[in-house]
Amino acid sequence: MKNRRYWVSFESFFKRLFDYLKKQQTDTLPLQSRYFPRIDEEKNHRFELSNTIDFRQLLQRNLQEIKEWKEYLDLSENVILMSEYGEIWEDKDKFHFNFNYIPSVTDDLFQRFGKSFKYSNKIAAECYALLENCIYLDEWRFLVKSPVYDLEIQQRQAKITAGVYIKQIDIDDLWLLVPSLTHHGSGVTAYSPFLRTMLVAEEKCKKGDQSQIGAHTFRTFRDIVAALCVFKKHRFEIGPLFYQPKNFRSFMSSITAMYMPDEIHTYDDIRLITKNEILRFRAFLKKYESSIRRHRWLELASDRLLRLFYEMKVEDRIVDIMTILEILYLPESDMELKYKLSTRCAKILGRSKSGVKEIYGTIKLSYDIRSNVVHAGAISPNNNKRLMKAGLSLNDLVRRLEEYVYRSFEILIGNPEIRNRSEDIVIS
Repeated sequence: MKNRRYWVSFESFFKRLFDYLKKQQTDTLPLQSRYFPRIDEEKNHRFELSNTIDFRQLLQRNLQEIKEWKEYLDLSENVILMSEYGEIWEDKDKFHFNFNYIPSVTDDLFQRFGKSFKYSNKIAAECYALLENCIYLDEWRFLVKSPVYDLEIQQRQAKITAGVYIKQIDIDDLWLLVPSLTHHGSGVTAYSPFLRTMLVAEEKCKKGDQSQIGAHTFRTFRDIVAALCVFKKHRFEIGPLFYQPKNFRSFMSSITAMYMPDEIHTYDDIRLITKNEILRFRAFLKKYESSIRRHRWLELASDRLLRLFYEMKVEDRIVDIMTILEILYLPESDMELKYKLSTRCAKILGRSKSGVKEIYGTIKLSYDIRSNVVHAGAISPNNNKRLMKAGLSLNDLVRRLEEYVYRSFEILIGNPEIRNRSEDIVIS
């Protein structure tokens, strides 16, 4: 122990506190409802609601007596309180010490002691070591995680890029979701049986520096999921982003929900990514990442690709898809956009004369439907007749357009210069 005085006072106080709590009548302990992760018989991840001790309320109830202890005074003189980013807290009125630090550490020790008040010197020393570790380290390491729904991997963990992994969700990862069980999406919750996979990134931060971890990591995760959508030609959902200081358990909170993005909601079947596909996906992602760094329009289109997967009305989806195709195929903004978009998509995506003709007709019709929705709020009777003549429902049309979007991304991220040569390709 580097800080002997801190450790001695820490051990003495929590040893006495647990002995004191052991004598409390169990039927008088304040309880709070918390969700706990479990795995059901079908090996699906679930959460169940159960009662656990509310240590903040319990300690607040007995605080006046506890504050009289010599062990309390010793610890309050030696404790060093730090925030999630390494700033030392000035705690003159002992508010954080009393209402965050002590309840948080007590709860942590209680869980580590097997949900009992039986004190263990060894476990307490391990807990203290995490606290002390953060005080004397200049560089902090953060573990950042976000669940990816409807995706399963064959192996336990696979490296995607430098510092970013995709891994199967285990019980420790499920704990991340307890603070916010309900996802921000329409009806998607942590009860979802599709909760299988977690994106994980490890980042460094100089202690005390302002951190960019949340925004930077989410952008990386967003790009990976957008690339996965194209690579697998299937929608995925990325859930809330969490970070955890790897060096210690913060006295404020061990896990902080950075934000809960409104991205990618889907209800389709799980899609498996195999060992062989991991290598192919890494090569695809490398091509994808380098392209969007050089071409702002590809980045804008990939953002739209994620927005496309809101659970929304089919008319809205057509508007978003046509916007993506315009970004990908129309570098200019002059007249005849419908004709140019239709001919370029048809020529670049068509694999035969009949294929070119079908794509040309589909894009022209979709452009007119998009114009109806944007300008009139409804599809015109004439365009409804055209849909019926083509033997398509609106959902059929969306599925066909989604395939065009996936294929367009795959072609253009491999060779972005096609975008500027698309008119020459049409003429040829």
